[in-house]
Amino acid sequence: MNTNFEELLAQRVNRLFYDGSRYAAALGFVSFSLLGILQLSGVMKGMGPPILWTLCGGLYSGFVSYLGAKGWLRGRSLYVVVLIYTSLPTALFGLAALTLPSGAATYITGPVTYLYLFMVTVSGFAFNQRLSVLAGAVAGVEYFLVYLLASPQMSAIQTADPLMLQDLTTPPMYFFKSMIMFFTGLVVGRLSNTLKELIFSIVSGEREKTAISRLFGVFVSEEVKQKVILEKTSNIAERKSVAVLFSDIR
Repeated sequence: MNTNFEELLAQRVNRLFYDGSRYAAALGFVSFSLLGILQLSGVMKGMGPPILWTLCGGLYSGFVSYLGAKGWLRGRSLYVVVLIYTSLPTALFGLAALTLPSGAATYITGPVTYLYLFMVTVSGFAFNQRLSVLAGAVAGVEYFLVYLLASPQMSAIQTADPLMLQDLTTPPMYFFKSMIMFFTGLVVGRLSNTLKELIFSIVSGEREKTAISRLFGVFVSEEVKQKVILEKTSNIAERKSVAVLFSDIR
């Protein structure tokens, strides 16, 4: 793909992360406020780690939005930003492991887990197949490592339903969840790459039409020009029987 298209795409990627990170920052700060209110009012307890985590997530999202506004999300910096985003749920699990009695097991079956899939999906905004695959792999590996960290506490769970107990405590279940995250990265990467190719094809087609119009517009009819565009070949020929009149009128 040519340099002009890559530059145009990089500008759009920065714009996407600028807009998306503003929403993520708003979500982080709103969640921080609501969790703080619930904690202070006594409706919920033990919200210290999530409160700190949502505040840090909101601040980080605001920083990413600033980078996008400046157009600095390119190359390695884009990889770093996306992979940190992907690892945000792991940060909460690590914080819980250090501060709560049940450690990472406290949140491993909660909504935080779904953020891994959300972050892998967000990686598609970079239009970089390799980055999305890497984000899926990082999410899957980190989630399974979190399970291993939480497994001693998970093994203490008791329930009368053996299937529920199996779903909550056995390693294969968490391995399958990790595999889903990895394959989500593969699918998102493939879709983003296909979309990138489609955009490039559309842009190239429009540029080609403009070039042909400039080159042939004053010499051939509109029908011939459109035929050249549709055929997309430099060797267009037709055999026709025609009558030609040469006239010299003075």
